[in-house]
Amino acid sequence: MQSIFHHFSIASVAAMNEEDYLKGYEAGLKEAWKEVVRLISRGARSRELQMIVKSKIATIYQTLDAKRHRLKEMREGEDIQTTIRKAERQQYEQHKQKPGKQEQQEKQMDTDLLSKGAFLIKEEEPKLAFELLAKMVKQGRKGLCILRTYPEEIMDRFELKGVSMIWLTKTETITPIMTPASLALGIGDTDTLPPLEYDRTSPTNLQDLSGKIIGFMKSNNGGIVLLERVDFLISQNDFDRVLRFLQFIRDKSLDNNTAFLISINPKTINEIEYNLLKSEVKRVL
Repeated sequence: MQSIFHHFSIASVAAMNEEDYLKGYEAGLKEAWKEVVRLISRGARSRELQMIVKSKIATIYQTLDAKRHRLKEMREGEDIQTTIRKAERQQYEQHKQKPGKQEQQEKQMDTDLLSKGAFLIKEEEPKLAFELLAKMVKQGRKGLCILRTYPEEIMDRFELKGVSMIWLTKTETITPIMTPASLALGIGDTDTLPPLEYDRTSPTNLQDLSGKIIGFMKSNNGGIVLLERVDFLISQNDFDRVLRFLQFIRDKSLDNNTAFLISINPKTINEIEYNLLKSEVKRVL
């Protein structure tokens, strides 16, 4: 009887594991295809899709580690928000008791970003760049974002109210667009056109994009310009052309007392290209 019960238990566990595996496999497939559909709907081309997929695959282990940690906390019965608050409290106490090297580095980062020039922000997902931008905007500086991500998603996620935005897309608007950036360039008529939240520029028209960025810099001395997804610009042009574009904008940022933030995932370009980008910036964050 004990042998039969043991065999039944093993069979039950095996069946449960198989069912869990199939559910997880199904959920993963659905999520992957949803992401592909989302990228295609935004006009992503085959080369860009390939680069994004490679980047996503390279970071799967991080997603799994985060999920594994979350499940462990749930099993232990500890509320996630409580854990976060504990960590924040510990960090606060450490800084309060002993202001050390990390605090000095953070202060130095703020000081550096108050100055002009180009900064390369190395991150797999563009987050730190937007957080730094939001922080500086709250301190009274004017900001401009050049985005591949749909602007409304960035506005909602990082609360970038009042920040001018240019969406890199080949889709055309039905009516002319009025934005803070276009107003700064003297484009359009505020009495006849309704104001919208962002401008649009083709990723292959680097001359038009340069003109809008320079117009912003000249009208907002001491501002901040953030370029997201350099790899997308490279996929739509070529590396040498994009490098010359970045060099030009960097030089103009020095002339106009502007911080130029460049967010990039190093895994989306080769090592030689990444080192060339590093050689053109003031600091890598």
